[in-house]
Amino acid sequence: MIKRFYKYKFLSAIFLFLLSLEFNAFGQNNTVDSLKNELNNSRGVKKVEVLNELSRNYWEISLDTSLIYAQESLEFAEELNDDRYISDAINRVGNAHYLMGEDEKAISHYNKCLEIREKLDDNTRLIQIYNNLALYYANIGEIEKAKENYLKALNTSKKIPDWEEAGVYNLSLSELYASQNKYDEAIEYLLKAEENYQKSSDTIGLGNVHNHRTYIYRRVSSYDKSLKSALKALDYHKSVDNLNGLVTSYNDIGIIHQRLNNYNKALEYYNQMLEVLEDLEQKQGLAIAYNNIGIVHDELDEHEKALDYYQKAFDFNEESEDEVGMASALNNIGIVFFEIEDYKQALDYLNKSLEISEEIKDTESIANTNNNIGEVLLKQGKYASAKQAIQRGLQLATEEQVKEYIEESYRLLSELYEATNNYKKALDYHKLYEELHDSIFSDEKQNRIQEIQTKYETEQKEEDIELLKRAHELKVKRQKTVIIFSIVGVGLLVIVLLLIYNQFRLKKKNARILQNKNHQLENFNKKLKQSEKSLQSLNATKDKLFSIIAHDLKNPFQALLGFSEVLYKNCNKLDKKSIKEYSKAIHESSQNVYNLLENLLQWSRSQVGNIKLKPNHIAIKDSVDDIINLLYINAEDKGIKIQNLIPAKETAYVDKNVFSSVMRNLLNNAIKFTGDGGKIEVTSKHETSRIRVSVSDTGRGIAQKDIEKLFNIEANLTTKGTSDESGTGLGLILCKELIVKSNGKIWVENQEGEGSTFNIALPVEPGQSISS
Repeated sequence: MIKRFYKYKFLSAIFLFLLSLEFNAFGQNNTVDSLKNELNNSRGVKKVEVLNELSRNYWEISLDTSLIYAQESLEFAEELNDDRYISDAINRVGNAHYLMGEDEKAISHYNKCLEIREKLDDNTRLIQIYNNLALYYANIGEIEKAKENYLKALNTSKKIPDWEEAGVYNLSLSELYASQNKYDEAIEYLLKAEENYQKSSDTIGLGNVHNHRTYIYRRVSSYDKSLKSALKALDYHKSVDNLNGLVTSYNDIGIIHQRLNNYNKALEYYNQMLEVLEDLEQKQGLAIAYNNIGIVHDELDEHEKALDYYQKAFDFNEESEDEVGMASALNNIGIVFFEIEDYKQALDYLNKSLEISEEIKDTESIANTNNNIGEVLLKQGKYASAKQAIQRGLQLATEEQVKEYIEESYRLLSELYEATNNYKKALDYHKLYEELHDSIFSDEKQNRIQEIQTKYETEQKEEDIELLKRAHELKVKRQKTVIIFSIVGVGLLVIVLLLIYNQFRLKKKNARILQNKNHQLENFNKKLKQSEKSLQSLNATKDKLFSIIAHDLKNPFQALLGFSEVLYKNCNKLDKKSIKEYSKAIHESSQNVYNLLENLLQWSRSQVGNIKLKPNHIAIKDSVDDIINLLYINAEDKGIKIQNLIPAKETAYVDKNVFSSVMRNLLNNAIKFTGDGGKIEVTSKHETSRIRVSVSDTGRGIAQKDIEKLFNIEANLTTKGTSDESGTGLGLILCKELIVKSNGKIWVENQEGEGSTFNIALPVEPGQSISS
């Protein structure tokens, strides 16, 4: 049987391509007109973002206009001198060149974008450019480079971690390996993608995994497993009403039934596919549906219907410039002419199809079309030409490991050698054909496929029947309940009216009095619970403060009194070195007392609500420099190097005194717990609507069991420093109080024995709140 072209896996390729080129900042529903109106009222960063989005929206309208908007976005981004938005605009310019087929310009801009984003160390943006590079290299056939960039995107996704993104890139790697016929590796990455999507509860992702599994099993002609995966994918996509996924699943199931000659079942799924596609208005999808429906009518010898559907498919493919689809439609039209014995027309269409397939280097299509040309030439008695075409088809089908086309080549070679009286070779190839055919279409597999389909449809019907049954039973039950309650209610009402008629006023008065008493009692209980909670909190605070005053405030004063007394009584006897040591001890004790009193004062003010915050835009770098200068002596004594790596342009919207108090505590702690000759770095990172400031040290880190106690006053955690410095544990509790009051967030990242990083996140503009 001469082989027609099927089309599949189309929606994942089209939509993943468009969505992966760059994330959509505003959402696909924004129209060009609304974006243009928004552009007129935009300034600064907002204007760059709107221009980028306009460039994205013009992909489907005018690529020249898309490029103009992207270049304009780049000009404004460069005026802002913000590398993040410069990289976004350069990426958009690269996208426009890529879609215009200008590969050299596209890769040049993608590489510039990558260079900037690697310096920014912005994981989200890095993932996007790795993905774009992977798509670019896959499109030009450099599969290894495509894999390399998908792996980078995958590994960066894991760092965040973003399991949904990781699923996308594991699935993309699986598709690349499948395109190379490396099915073991393809399945390995597919399983990882499934695990990622399960972690992120991504139903659409799980559906896509089963769509790709369907494709792999179909490639190796394991139709029972392929159908099972396709039906599972269909269930996932139905559960979330994912139209793109539904189209792919309907197409997959239709192809499987069509290849098994279950034509009515195939048409059923193709028609469901068409219904969804008409709502989506997706031309390439409609072309695929028409192509595959045409194949069904062709198989049923309905040649006029088949030609009509093939022509519709070709027209849509030509309109959308889909060369793979055009080759498929031309091949199938050629087959119809072969079947009606118009061999000249058949060869014309088949050769046109072959020409396109060779231009786009579609090896599988080239193999199939060579087989088809060989069969036409065989019917014409042109045996030498036929043999050359069929052997070419067999060679390519073997390279691609497509069993169906290998089987077809064996059959044709058997017929060719029989026609040329070489019966030994004819028998040899016929045996090869029979063995391969039986392995693909065994009775056991056919029965298994029918069993899977029947089971699926039965379960669907049983679920529908069960739902209807439950709904009916619930309705009847409700009706009975209403009737019973109505009768009982009426009876009780009559009895109650007879019993309370004469005492109605008295009971009403008593009820009012009782209701008032209940309200008073409820209010008293609420106030009592609030007082109890407040007293518990105050008691914990009191215990903590007494502990600090009784122990931590007494210790430095004892040191002050002791060392000062020794210095006073023995000043004439002591050498300079001893005097310096005692003076240093007195200075450190004084510093500890001062820090403690400062924190106690701030803490007490926060507890009674006397702290009045006056937030404003402050230059973070300058404030941190002031604190470093204040603590310079402490750091110098331990040989600790403090680096302020915050860019001068970074600002936060916060009370300056609050920020200084928090940074003083964090830097003081970092010095305290960092050993001699250590290093402390203060860095910042801009994260959408907030700025994150981090204090990282090379100290000994924090025990995992103590991390939860750091910001809890009731835990009363204090730890000696690397030089036996003392502390109260109040500083970090105060930091949390102040940061929370400033609409911010504080947390710690730690690796015991290798240092710790304390982070604070603060709003950049008024009215912003950092989620905890």
